[in-house]
Amino acid sequence: MSNMGMYIALTGIQADQAGMASVSNDLANVNTPDYQRQRVNLSALGTGPVGNGVEVQSIQGVSSSILDTQAMATGASAAFSSAQATVLSTAQSAFPEPSSAGIQAQLSSFWSSWDTLGNNPSNPAARQGVIEAAQLVSTSFDSASQKLLAQSQSVQSQIKTTVQNDQKLLSQVAQMNQSIPTAEATGNAAPLIDQRNQIVAQLASDLGVTTRTHQNGAMTVYLGGMSLVQDANVAKVSSNSAGQVAVYAGSGGTQLMGTVAAGGTVGGLAAGLANISNFQTQLGSVASDVANVVNSQLTAPGKAYYYTQSGTTYTAHQGTYRLFNFAGGTAGTPFSLTLNSAVVANPTLIAAAGSSTTGPNDGTNAQAMAELATTPTNTGPSGAVYAGGPQAGQLAPDGNYQIFIGALGSDVSSAQAASTAAANQAQAATAAQQAVSGVDPNAEMARMLSFQNAYQASAKVLATINNTLQSLMAAV
Repeated sequence: MSNMGMYIALTGIQADQAGMASVSNDLANVNTPDYQRQRVNLSALGTGPVGNGVEVQSIQGVSSSILDTQAMATGASAAFSSAQATVLSTAQSAFPEPSSAGIQAQLSSFWSSWDTLGNNPSNPAARQGVIEAAQLVSTSFDSASQKLLAQSQSVQSQIKTTVQNDQKLLSQVAQMNQSIPTAEATGNAAPLIDQRNQIVAQLASDLGVTTRTHQNGAMTVYLGGMSLVQDANVAKVSSNSAGQVAVYAGSGGTQLMGTVAAGGTVGGLAAGLANISNFQTQLGSVASDVANVVNSQLTAPGKAYYYTQSGTTYTAHQGTYRLFNFAGGTAGTPFSLTLNSAVVANPTLIAAAGSSTTGPNDGTNAQAMAELATTPTNTGPSGAVYAGGPQAGQLAPDGNYQIFIGALGSDVSSAQAASTAAANQAQAATAAQQAVSGVDPNAEMARMLSFQNAYQASAKVLATINNTLQSLMAAV
């Protein structure tokens, strides 16, 4: 009986040590994201009213699959919205409006320069003022276009890097799918499962993956209905120029399973990439509109003239010289808005006159040009529709630009509001998850005291039995 009693006390000590170790581990990870507090499952040894002691059956993470799924989904949604809002906010910074450095201010100065020229068309300084103002317009448009291009390239690089890093995480999940079932059999898979949960949470935040855990503890990871990890098999993932994720399977990852729009951060970046392309197209339409409006006024048959001087004689010529050259700007590609080098070299070629008979001091065409800042025109590119606005060409160029800036600001505000709402939902879902799985230091300290008291009781039983045996042996 003494041996049995000592054995029972010993099993109690061992069980309490395992409990104290689990509490220590919980407290050490109180600030670790996605960590699940551990529970020590104990079972009685033997049968009968007394039994033969206690054993540690398993160490298990405390969780709720429903709350875990909800937290993962809302976290992915928050990451998506945050990434898109960041991209849009950065795109908006390419347009410092309202400010003296903005395109709107440059356009205003440009139209004013035509008014100055109209009042004194024979003044070389007034003509040079038009050239300089036009150059600032050109530079402002091109600068904004190049900033959007640089941001697009940066976002594509960020997507590529994230997907490459996630490929490594997927391989780690596949490796754990081999080790966790073995650890489950020994009852100590909790640390591995916790590590895998943290990896999967990162994958969900990055890509918006979903998961399914099988009875043996292995996990299948999905993206858009395609399995990225199944047992020990890992698909190959890569990103294309639009930010979509291509999934390959088979030996060496050569068989294309399909291309899917990811969620999470990558999905948000891809959505932002599409926004940038749209902004680039709209900005190009505005720049093209400016060029077409100005060039049409300078080359209007019977309305636009410039004068050349030979001695004291002035000769009128039909306006044929364009001020702007526009190229590109289709399908979200960068455009180019430059000045006609012939006019830059010889500003007298600017067709400021509105008649061939009124002489070189006629500035009526230049005055008409100045009024185009607020006068609707139909010379803009057809088919380009701005969000919430009419077709390009139905407003003056400034109006089209203001519509574009207004739509951009609305997009940024909407994205930021969506990001805030998604973050709040994710925070609420995480709080609900942590209420079940998270570590409460006060509760853990209470558990620690319980295990310590049980440990001391078992140790006291063991010591009492030992002292009794020693007394009996001494009395013999």
